[in-house]
Amino acid sequence: MSERTLASATQNLRARLGDAVGQPVAIICSRDKHALGQSLEALLAVEGPEAVRCTLEPGATHSTLDYATTLALEVSGQGTLVLLIDPPHAGWLFATVGRPDTGLLIPNDHLYCDWLLPYDGLLRILQADYGELLRFRRQLMDVLPSALPLHIVTTAGTDLICQCGSWLGLDGEVCMAPVAGSARGSLVIDGALYEGPPRTPISLEIEDGRVASASASADETDPLAVKLRRDLFRDAGATVVAEVGLGINPCACPSGGIMEAEMARGTAHIGFGENRTLGGCNASAIHLDVGLLRPTITLNGHMLCDAGNYLT
Repeated sequence: MSERTLASATQNLRARLGDAVGQPVAIICSRDKHALGQSLEALLAVEGPEAVRCTLEPGATHSTLDYATTLALEVSGQGTLVLLIDPPHAGWLFATVGRPDTGLLIPNDHLYCDWLLPYDGLLRILQADYGELLRFRRQLMDVLPSALPLHIVTTAGTDLICQCGSWLGLDGEVCMAPVAGSARGSLVIDGALYEGPPRTPISLEIEDGRVASASASADETDPLAVKLRRDLFRDAGATVVAEVGLGINPCACPSGGIMEAEMARGTAHIGFGENRTLGGCNASAIHLDVGLLRPTITLNGHMLCDAGNYLT
């Protein structure tokens, strides 16, 4: 990692926190993300906001985790909490903060969390100019009213129609829970699935808002295909089309893990399972996102995106 990469990531993360950043600021980071946490702490020290940093080492003791929990809860009520966390500390993260797919325990306007994104991916998405990203998101939200039919087509074979719910603007995407039962057509997963694309695209047929069948041609030797089949039928709500999302970050890698790839501008993703935090009404033990590359998107018959290139 170059100093320039770290500096631009720090500046864009600081911009994400906003001008009215609450005080104090607590930065809790896993060891592998320590450099970014330290860099943000130094930048805030120059500006004036009080910042406290806690680094979680591998195999952190109960006393350290308890201190991090106390710090997070104390700061989140009035200040700003920044969490840069790796998978070994996922249990602590979810117990303290909650999950974006099932509900947060800390107000979102007091929180920045990378949600276990690998460090290289985190640095990539933080290379995007935050001001430009916000402008693009606003432009997109302006042309995405709810209660209109959305049609997504890809050269891989996706041909999916649904009725839009209310759109939400998030850090790396705009998304909505489609009207229950409205999704229908073919979905071909050619983008990210869990930690990367499947070996060969996987086809799903969608009827009445849920998966009706999966392609018999899916590569059963591909661990990602096996995991998908297992997760889609984990419970009665897991096959429901829960989300349609559009990536907005021009620096995210569309072929990486799904947490980064779903943010990539020029991609779309479809979520299955739990969607009540998105404004839907479906309950499930899982929320699973699958990626689509270079989608052509039309809204109420008007083209919004042509093979991954936005016309707005």
